[in-house]
Amino acid sequence: MRDLTGSQLAVDLGPFPDPAAALKFEYTQPISGLFSEVARRFPAAIAVSDRLGEVTYAELEEWSSKLAHHLVHSGTAKGSIVTIYATRSASLVAALLAVGKAGATICVLDPSLPAKRVADEGLDCSAESFHST
Repeated sequence: MRDLTGSQLAVDLGPFPDPAAALKFEYTQPISGLFSEVARRFPAAIAVSDRLGEVTYAELEEWSSKLAHHLVHSGTAKGSIVTIYATRSASLVAALLAVGKAGATICVLDPSLPAKRVADEGLDCSAESFHST
């Protein structure tokens, strides 16, 4: 497996936007589409790691696609709001990509926050579905 640095990706995908510059929408596809392109180009590279191990771009692409299909077959429609209750992990990254692939909007709730805040944020989301990793 090959690990890529941000500068290596920038060389292969073109320059990343300057975070201090005014927004300029040069990308014509959603983030999930850009991720899929990176997964096709660098399938064996490490995409994400967490306390459970490392996940390659190919593995994360397959994982998030399966989750996206599950969401769609479970009734998640384009434009709907999906709430994800999860800590930072590879599972969260897969879920975020899956929701994007399904065409839905993401509301992430962090279980490390106080229960009252999580409940308030959950109500603010007005989500049609709730998922926990």
